[in-house]
Amino acid sequence: MKRLLKLFLVSMVIISFSGNLFSGVEIKQMEFLKFSPSARATGMGDSTVSLIGDVDNMFYNPAGAFSFNSYDFSLSYAIWFQSLNFFNFAGKMRLGNIGDIGVGFVLLMYDDLFKVIEENGVLVKTDEKIELSDYFLAVNYSRNLLGEKLIGGINLKLASEEIERSTRLVGIDTGIVYGISERISAGLSILNIGMKRVALIIKGGVNYRLYFGKRTRFILSGEIDSIGGKGIEGGIGVEAELLEMFFIRTGYRIGSDEGAFRVGAGIKYKLFQIDYSFTSYGDLGKVNRVGLKAMLE
Repeated sequence: MKRLLKLFLVSMVIISFSGNLFSGVEIKQMEFLKFSPSARATGMGDSTVSLIGDVDNMFYNPAGAFSFNSYDFSLSYAIWFQSLNFFNFAGKMRLGNIGDIGVGFVLLMYDDLFKVIEENGVLVKTDEKIELSDYFLAVNYSRNLLGEKLIGGINLKLASEEIERSTRLVGIDTGIVYGISERISAGLSILNIGMKRVALIIKGGVNYRLYFGKRTRFILSGEIDSIGGKGIEGGIGVEAELLEMFFIRTGYRIGSDEGAFRVGAGIKYKLFQIDYSFTSYGDLGKVNRVGLKAMLE
């Protein structure tokens, strides 16, 4: 196990280095793989790479979906600007000592878009519809490697993009979360490995947990992301959990031109949780995300 762990960590470092070599190359294919589908993560400035126990975390770090619940499910919907809507589903089940296995699905839904042509120097809208369809499907596996201190995970995913022609690619995501202490954990993930002309995304971050009594908790998180074709971005976020029921979140994206400041909230009742986040992109518009989770012990 220790040899496998060392090999895994060394492989991640090598891939991280090679990914940074190409960070300046502009990549336009499958841009939707850079979008953030989770209301909770968005509300925290997309700085959740070091967190576990949330099934939606598989979209940011495959290890983050790990939990000790028997079953976790999540449904999310985002209303974007420019005729774009986001839907995602995530679910996982625990297989005893084998680990957790799950599946994630993200679908982009477009309102009717029509082809625009140029006539005499003027752009004219035609009656011809543009067929657009983007989605990706991920099969997730995560498990604890060193007790509860080190969690590892991997996604095998299929991504499809259709803009006048269809493109389908298969790739891998991988990641780890390490518990440095009872209050501090760190995470590293690499997304879109092996997907030709798709941005390789490398995420690294830490979080610190503060407890006030038994029913109040704060999570302070920070993250640095290397995004192929886009350079370096960062995120910081805070989540306050009050009375084990109410959640207040805020976050900020460093290096993002628009939509840097985010806010969110959530409420949990027994086995169910509802999350919401809001992001303003200035003149481009506003994005609202809402999610529903079920956690079955």
